[in-house]
Amino acid sequence: MGDLLIERRKSAVFATLNRPQAKNALNAEIVDGLFALCDLLAIDGSARALVLRGAGGSFCAGGDIKEFAAQMMAADPLPGERDPVEISNRRFGDLLLKLDALPQAVISVVEGAAFGGAMGFIAVSDVAIAAPGAKFSLSETTLGLVPAQIGPFVVRKIGLFNARRLALTGQRFGA
Repeated sequence: MGDLLIERRKSAVFATLNRPQAKNALNAEIVDGLFALCDLLAIDGSARALVLRGAGGSFCAGGDIKEFAAQMMAADPLPGERDPVEISNRRFGDLLLKLDALPQAVISVVEGAAFGGAMGFIAVSDVAIAAPGAKFSLSETTLGLVPAQIGPFVVRKIGLFNARRLALTGQRFGA
């Protein structure tokens, strides 16, 4: 079984992040799989909804920090080449743009952790359904990072004041 499970039930497509041991942290396989799924859904007139969810009691812990650190350690682009970390970050931003532009309703079903990049998924969703124990955070700042890829979508969803407060503090909050 892969890190992203796709299932079709009538007119609904379910995309399940399937890395429960890592709280469904985003890796290249998940991002690439969702990217390809968005390309298919953009031309599929029979699909009415995309449901994003996580396996094992967590929605998504954001980006996989171990994969990100490995990219940083391996990153040594030659002059004129793009940095692999930049490419990875841009790819996630492009994924959010694709999700945001889908003709289908995008629904996030949130249980457990919804940190970092998961907040981007929620921000581009038409509907977010949170279980009672769901926890949310723009956690990038606790790692010394800026939530740049998700920022515009979060601001649009919750306003500049709230987005700034959450981005600056990394505060966790419930549904």
